[in-house]
Amino acid sequence: MRATALFGCPTVERDDIAIEARRRLAPPTAAAPLEQAVALRVLIELGMEDANAHCRERLDSPNRRLRAAAFAGVLRQPAPRQGEALLLQAFADCSAAVQRLAARSVERGGLAPSLDALLAIHLAAPAVPRMKAMLRAAALASPWRQLPFLLDALRDGVGIDGVAADGVRCLLTQGLRHWQPGFTTPTDAERIAVQMRWPGVAPTIPAEIASLLAVRLARYDVAVAR
Repeated sequence: MRATALFGCPTVERDDIAIEARRRLAPPTAAAPLEQAVALRVLIELGMEDANAHCRERLDSPNRRLRAAAFAGVLRQPAPRQGEALLLQAFADCSAAVQRLAARSVERGGLAPSLDALLAIHLAAPAVPRMKAMLRAAALASPWRQLPFLLDALRDGVGIDGVAADGVRCLLTQGLRHWQPGFTTPTDAERIAVQMRWPGVAPTIPAEIASLLAVRLARYDVAVAR
């Protein structure tokens, strides 16, 4: 709605609006964080060339809503300009809103992050909202890349204490329940990757789900104990 209204303005008026937005972002008289967040969104919707630079300057802001507005701006850029480091920074952010923006960027065809890098972020700070966002991103990887990620996250997260970690383990367990190999046949390396991980993870998986997974894997000649 905001975008429609801004694009409907005459060019002169759009320029005046952009000037006012920049004034609210300019030091040393920059506006309060929430006003800056609005100013960023205005520059983004107007398609101003300096919007990306203003966003990048605020990716480390202590204010969550301002960071979310900044990440929303930079993650709208084409994938090559984002870079994996920026995407991983969004997943690692403590704001659930920023984490969801990262997942949405991947879903929209943006750069797909390394699942190993996502796993490292999860282990450093396990949290239910973050894992939900990570699972959305991992769902776009091939099934045989998804499964080692789920198994590793479950295995390495077992020793983490806390309610949040329990919630993460619940999410991962449900992810295993719904995992489907699809129509792709695993390579020898992918088959071995699953077989190597299975003994250390199977005891932590509910018996019903472990049995279900074992049956599915057997159809693809991935032999694991039930």
